[in-house]
Amino acid sequence: MTDRDDATGKAGAVRAGGCAAWELGLDEVLVARTRRLVGSVATGLRLPDGLAGDLVLGASELAANVWLHGGGPVVVEDGRPVAGLPEVWVYARGTAPRELVVTVFDTGEWAETTTDVPAIGVPDPEAEHGRGLQIVAGLAAGAGGRWGRHLSRSRLGRCRVPGTASWLALPLPAGVLMDPRGRPPSPADAIEQLAGHLTTRGAGAGLIRGSNRVEALLSCPAGLTVWARYGAYRWEDANGLRQCPYADVVDAAEHLLAVMAPPPRR
Repeated sequence: MTDRDDATGKAGAVRAGGCAAWELGLDEVLVARTRRLVGSVATGLRLPDGLAGDLVLGASELAANVWLHGGGPVVVEDGRPVAGLPEVWVYARGTAPRELVVTVFDTGEWAETTTDVPAIGVPDPEAEHGRGLQIVAGLAAGAGGRWGRHLSRSRLGRCRVPGTASWLALPLPAGVLMDPRGRPPSPADAIEQLAGHLTTRGAGAGLIRGSNRVEALLSCPAGLTVWARYGAYRWEDANGLRQCPYADVVDAAEHLLAVMAPPPRR
């Protein structure tokens, strides 16, 4: 199966509320592969050309930034990498507006200034890279979207390793990404789904669940307690009170990992 066929097929998982994820290589080809994968997902979702182009451009710039400035430890067995490779993720979140999120993950060392946008010159429009995070910020501002970086953990490989998730989220037009979900889960089932997402990302140790007829909770390390009630996850962290609908369990897990994940070190 080609990258294009795989990515187009995974668009259905994104449409249903899941996350499409791929490992990238360790060389410059990762930029072209990121562009190809995100472009194929956009095609599978039937996104408007302008939005698809912005997402592909933003994703390729995030990948180029990893190639130029990121990278970090990779787990190697028998001479081949088995964990810690850069990854690209695509998923949807939100309700009004709904956003499509494209993330590039790597295991590079975390710095508190990592969200700063560097001052760069005008790039060659034909260049493979070099435009940096400034163009990502411009795409977000121009489309009413958002971008940023946070601590996270890998999704793929032999084991889950800490690293940095750099992302661009752009709003989806009404009618795109029709969601065929059935009935919302019960609070207990919603907590179980969230715990499952955290566990598969290597953050399942110390999770404590509790529930009654109307609400459920998940006690997490780092002093976090997540409540599931009235159709949404709610918790409070250093950034204040947060809330995500049950349908955004992928994004809820990512927010929690940003607090729970240890900073990567070289």
